[in-house]
Amino acid sequence: MRHNTDSNIPITWPRGVTLILVIALAFLWSAVVWDYKRSENQGLEDIRRETTALALLFANQTTSTFRSVDQALLSVRSTWVSQPSDMEHEVWAYRAFLEGSILQIAIIGADGYLAYTDLGMSKEPIFLGDREDFKVHQTSHGDKLFVSRPVQDKVSGKWSIQLSRPIFRGVRFVGVIVISVDPNYFVKVYQDVGFGKDGAARMIRETGEIMARSSGQDKYVGTVVDTRRYSDPGVPLQGSFRSISPVDGIDRLSSYYRLPQYGLSVVVGPSVDESLASVRSHQRQILFAASCVTLLMLLLAWQMLRNLARKDAAQKELVALHEAVNLSEQRFRSFVENANDIVFELNLQGVFTYVSPNWTVVLGQTVSEVQGHPFASFVHPEDLDLFTATVQEVIKTGLRQPNIEYRVRHKNGNWNWHAASGSPLYSAAGQVHTFLGIARDITERKQTQERIKHMAQHDTLTGLANRALFTDRLQRAIAGALRDKTYLALMFIDLDKFKPVNDQFGHPVGDGLLQEVARRMLACVRDSDTVARVGGDEFMVLLRVVAGEAQAMAVAEEIRASIERPFAVEGHNLDLSCCIGLAVYPQHGKDDVTLFKNADHAMYQAKGNGRNQTMLYRSASP
Repeated sequence: MRHNTDSNIPITWPRGVTLILVIALAFLWSAVVWDYKRSENQGLEDIRRETTALALLFANQTTSTFRSVDQALLSVRSTWVSQPSDMEHEVWAYRAFLEGSILQIAIIGADGYLAYTDLGMSKEPIFLGDREDFKVHQTSHGDKLFVSRPVQDKVSGKWSIQLSRPIFRGVRFVGVIVISVDPNYFVKVYQDVGFGKDGAARMIRETGEIMARSSGQDKYVGTVVDTRRYSDPGVPLQGSFRSISPVDGIDRLSSYYRLPQYGLSVVVGPSVDESLASVRSHQRQILFAASCVTLLMLLLAWQMLRNLARKDAAQKELVALHEAVNLSEQRFRSFVENANDIVFELNLQGVFTYVSPNWTVVLGQTVSEVQGHPFASFVHPEDLDLFTATVQEVIKTGLRQPNIEYRVRHKNGNWNWHAASGSPLYSAAGQVHTFLGIARDITERKQTQERIKHMAQHDTLTGLANRALFTDRLQRAIAGALRDKTYLALMFIDLDKFKPVNDQFGHPVGDGLLQEVARRMLACVRDSDTVARVGGDEFMVLLRVVAGEAQAMAVAEEIRASIERPFAVEGHNLDLSCCIGLAVYPQHGKDDVTLFKNADHAMYQAKGNGRNQTMLYRSASP
């Protein structure tokens, strides 16, 4: 019992009013808490999916690079042991093949002193016997690839990741061959994707050393961090975790992919605060609206209680409270209907019984064009079975189902990507009669994922495949040719006198010329073939299936002739030519490295014959 100090009239809080007010507030704040948790969890799940895809992408790129470097180690080691006179040519060929990714190829003798480097030997002897890779190979007897912690090279002065193998003569240890990989080669790939101001992609050794980092590379390279989350025994090959980085104090939701064969992991982690900025803004709007509604309801309830002290106004105030409750429910429903998400209901027959007005904003159809129509009219045929199964599972079990992703038809004919979760509604008899769904348009996120994948696999200037994608397709094509007993061809193309164009007319004209060259090459090959830019003015072409050497030579000649025709770039008439080296599988090599070397050798033979030539590889006379 409370007393009004103004009139000393006793004010009693009616049970019915209390019940209505508690139910209304409980409904309001339950919806707020539910939406808060849902949007937070959905945002985190979106981050986890994107980082999982990126971690796998970066791990594949790392594996492809290290595999190519290991092939180079094996081949150069063989030349050093059996034909040292061919060393310079062999090293040059692999430098061209691994262009942009390596800093140095070196040999350390059994005494620990530098015996060879392609950067040129110093007059003073250089002792490297204290290096981790040398000690590992000196004390072990196996022929295994070893990936060192990042070191600052004594010859080049740059940070490097060193991949090495031992050198034996018979069973006697005679030294170590080392290829120093530039960490910035990986850093550039990470930076091209973009992780925001506080995001980070890292390559981390199992012993904790940071080998490459998308931001602060010079500051953090070599720093040791705790890797127990993703390197302890029994930890799965890939996964996700959320933590505050001890290195820079940033809260990140990271995904990792382990590469145990190299003793390292790739870890991708955007900042949670940056990634959830839009979600947090939505949450603040919901909390502000709900707080305003709550305050209004409490003020109206208090006013009603004061008026209830006057018996003649009791009924009027009760009606006012009901109206206030209805108004608050209408306002909250209006807020939900005008939010970014789409709310919809389906009956047991799969027909829309309600869609929120935001459907019109997102998909173009009016509410009347959707309500009363089956969802099968709008969902993409390839996603219909998944969507139908989810609805039926909710109806069958009466349990909420997690997010599913599917495509919905826009009025203009395009297909938008949606992510939706579903919940059941119970009748008075306890039977599910409606499927309640909340959907969010994720088209932009899907497009971003596709752009990221394309950027990681294509040259940014010409749009052609980059070296990593080309190598992957070549290896797949070789496996297919081996299986089907067919032929394929590999071309190495080098433009003649391209540098004078850059020097005389500037890089914008040079870039435009490279783009025109790429278009002409693409016009000469089939959709199933691959054209790649692997250097400044160097290109490679894969003809996936050819009838033999004659057909491959005909395509190569067509490419050479097309480049020989004059170019018109930004008002300049430019003449250009090229040299093409050609190797055919399997007669000129049964693996990607051998085919590349032989095509490269044929290209240099073409240059030696006076440029503007096409040359088929011919092995040297015995």
